[in-house]
Amino acid sequence: MRASASVGEENWDLCNSNERHEVEIANIQALMNNMIDGLLICHSIHTSTFEHLRLHIGKRIPLVQFYRVAVGLPVPQIVAEDEAGAEELTSYLLNKGCRRIAILMGPKELSLTQNRFRGYQNALIKHGLKIDANLQAHVDFSFESVVKALNNWLKLKPEIDAIISISDKSATQIIRELQNKGIDVPKKVRVAGFGNEFVGEIVNPQLTTFDTHTRLIGEQASQLIIEQIITGRRDIITKLVQGKLIVRDSA
Repeated sequence: MRASASVGEENWDLCNSNERHEVEIANIQALMNNMIDGLLICHSIHTSTFEHLRLHIGKRIPLVQFYRVAVGLPVPQIVAEDEAGAEELTSYLLNKGCRRIAILMGPKELSLTQNRFRGYQNALIKHGLKIDANLQAHVDFSFESVVKALNNWLKLKPEIDAIISISDKSATQIIRELQNKGIDVPKKVRVAGFGNEFVGEIVNPQLTTFDTHTRLIGEQASQLIIEQIITGRRDIITKLVQGKLIVRDSA
């Protein structure tokens, strides 16, 4: 999808990749061919290579990444408090008595995945627990891959007692699959998500999550790209937007 919008005196071309890597590549190339003044990008959940963006670094067009960003690119970025948020969420579950906490993650190349996993590790280490590779799963967030990861975890001994998904959508899928299997949430397995998306409020039980304040991230990213267009400055900065733990019934 592509659309145009006006904000004040600024005109915006809006492109949606529908979470498809090949569409993201095509969108960026189309925008660059149209002589845009600047580019804001939140990568798709399936994006694992970033040459399509690297090609345009250093050109006259300013670039800003936000929310889902690539690791190691010299591009300004506005990101969520991923590491601290995941550590707080994991610590909350540990303080509830959980000791076998599984974590569902996306592509390894995204900093969002890496930072949230680092926060998860930090909390386990601080509580004196070992990092268990069997409790980790990288998925493409398709329903099939989520269910496969869940089924693998349910076979483990000792049994899992909690699951963190770095996607609220996948967390709600996990809740429903557990219920379909007759497993009580949260009495048997606690489930937590990340992002505070609306799906977390319509599932039963409602989803405990970490609110990343995505709207504020988008607003600050927009402000930054406008500043760079106006001033011509290309400062390579990373700005964290503080989030908040939201405790609901699932955990």
